[in-house]
Amino acid sequence: MRAESTAEPASETTPARLDREITGLGRATRRILARVAALLLVFKRERHFAALGFGSLADYAGARLEFSARKTRELVELAERTEGLPGLRTAFETGSLHWTKLRTIARVATPEDEQAWLERARRLSSRALELAVAEAAGERAPRIKVLLELTDEQYADLEDALRALRRERRNDEAPVSREAGLLELVRRGIGATAGSPRPRFQTVIYRCTDCGVAVRETRLGPVPVEPATDGCARCDSDVIEADRPSRVTKTIPPAIRRHVLVRDRGRCAVPGCSGRDYVDVHHVVPRASGGGHDPSLLATMCDGHHIAVHDGAIRIEGRAPALRFFTAGGQEILGHQAVGPDAHVTGRLEDRALCDEAIAVLAVLGETPLHTDDVIHATGLTPAAVNSGLGELALYGITRAQRGYVSLGGV
Repeated sequence: MRAESTAEPASETTPARLDREITGLGRATRRILARVAALLLVFKRERHFAALGFGSLADYAGARLEFSARKTRELVELAERTEGLPGLRTAFETGSLHWTKLRTIARVATPEDEQAWLERARRLSSRALELAVAEAAGERAPRIKVLLELTDEQYADLEDALRALRRERRNDEAPVSREAGLLELVRRGIGATAGSPRPRFQTVIYRCTDCGVAVRETRLGPVPVEPATDGCARCDSDVIEADRPSRVTKTIPPAIRRHVLVRDRGRCAVPGCSGRDYVDVHHVVPRASGGGHDPSLLATMCDGHHIAVHDGAIRIEGRAPALRFFTAGGQEILGHQAVGPDAHVTGRLEDRALCDEAIAVLAVLGETPLHTDDVIHATGLTPAAVNSGLGELALYGITRAQRGYVSLGGV
């Protein structure tokens, strides 16, 4: 008796057929999701969720669909926005584009340019599309989310390291957030030690010699470098010509850099700062403005304060060893106090010249302590910007911080 084969014919199991089936199912899934979004929008407008005993649309979608509150909100917002964008609505309903790409371009698309945005969405990666939309909206590039999966022991190691870092920085005006702390630990692993003639910038920044645009390469493609970060690199880094073989040159001669680090004892020159492990040498007069390597016009600075200088949040006057540091509002930084024409701590808050970051942070703070991570989330600012704002508020005596938490105090 001959056994019959149960295997499918070769023509039915080709990669091309499987690919067609997979992509077809993916498109069908996207069409279903678009229909779900449309129905959720009806539920929201008619408050049908209340008739079923739910307190909110998010509660309903969580119970019925296991959607997160964020996904529910974003799907409903997309359904609302596409009502006035027929091209995007068709792409959503037919499943020709993933809903997250449509969500991204729906923020800036208009009936006049939606077809151009749809074409860009089909051509660009999700990250490149986010950058294009941010540029069109005049916004900073969106932050990249990184998910870490750790064992219990690895998580404990990370928490111990962050606690040790926060204890080390307990005298700083601004508390250390989880993101800032983790980056600090990473940078310490790749940076040079204080007093080394080598600059601590060991990451690679590509800068166009024609337009001056600076980027870094990632698995997601090139990502723009913030102007302040690029400014720090211009101060203190190794330089390699990419268009021809060449020797590595230094932005600061090694002997001068070593002298400045030793003169400043490897410590950030900003009064009251305890930063020593991750420092740069800053040009008080930018090289682009004719500045040179006069040691009296060079200063050792921690990463946070160096970025703040290039961001315009801090300015420097004088020559070493008598450099003076001022906030953007004109208040001189003297350890843990500020002096100047508007620095009277008991003065009215509205009389104090606060930077935009400080104003944004102040808007979310109250008497109840708030963790720095929550401040970052609530303001939508970068960790560096939040730290800059918190630092200025601390200089005015407006806030108090302890163990990563900050609250209003002294106003």
